[in-house]
Amino acid sequence: MGSDRWATARQGAAGHGRGPTLIGSVRRAMRLLEAVAEQPGRATVKRLARAAGLPLATAYHLLRTLVHDGHLTPDGGLYVMGESARRLSGPADERAARAELADFGAAVYYAPCEDGEVNVVLTVEGATAPAVEE
Repeated sequence: MGSDRWATARQGAAGHGRGPTLIGSVRRAMRLLEAVAEQPGRATVKRLARAAGLPLATAYHLLRTLVHDGHLTPDGGLYVMGESARRLSGPADERAARAELADFGAAVYYAPCEDGEVNVVLTVEGATAPAVEE
């Protein structure tokens, strides 16, 4: 994880005494989100707390808030990125995905299956193959 980045930021703020006002709880929550993103499929509370350098009780409180707001989703004792967190980088990711998929030459559909429902979230037309209606 980017723990060096956090340590450097803490040292910089403490060393100058006149740095910007930083909100600690926001920084801790972001460290948890980064930890989940870097440990897909195995993000237990203990592992996340350790990776983010947080006390276990603090991690539980922040995780409960992040789940409530849709940034994380609990999955059998593990945590995965939630819809709200995925939307934060959506447009840039979608542009990159479209550019990459256009190279196939055929119409391409990206449709994840969630809770037994298939939802088409991205369609890219090929040079000679237009997309069809759902």
